[in-house]
Amino acid sequence: MQKAKAFFFVSAGVFLLVLAYHFGANNAQGQAVTISAAGADAYRGWCTMASGRTVNAILIVDPSHRASMAGVPGTDPIVCCSYDYGTFIVGLANGDVYSAGTSTNIPGWQYVGNNFGATPAAQRTWGQLKATYRK
Repeated sequence: MQKAKAFFFVSAGVFLLVLAYHFGANNAQGQAVTISAAGADAYRGWCTMASGRTVNAILIVDPSHRASMAGVPGTDPIVCCSYDYGTFIVGLANGDVYSAGTSTNIPGWQYVGNNFGATPAAQRTWGQLKATYRK
């Protein structure tokens, strides 16, 4: 009877360790911020970084000058970002470019255009497609 009791407690202990590892190992994450894009302007001295849908800028020669703009539109990741005395510019992975001003009268993020031109491909009708293969 004593061996059965010891076996039960050892089994229960191993089960609880496995259960704790199962719940803890998947959810353990660091608290560091993930940077998705960064940019630096050596001429003016601004360093910009994007994390999530927020872009931050800091003036290298005077770190007290900072700017931040949240809510970048779109769902594609931010791949490049820039800041120049009041205006943020971000580029998304699909080529969309957005601009926003922090010290100007530009209200929030404005769509500038697509870097790749975004020319839609002409689609043929079903009859045109069939005619191609019937020749």
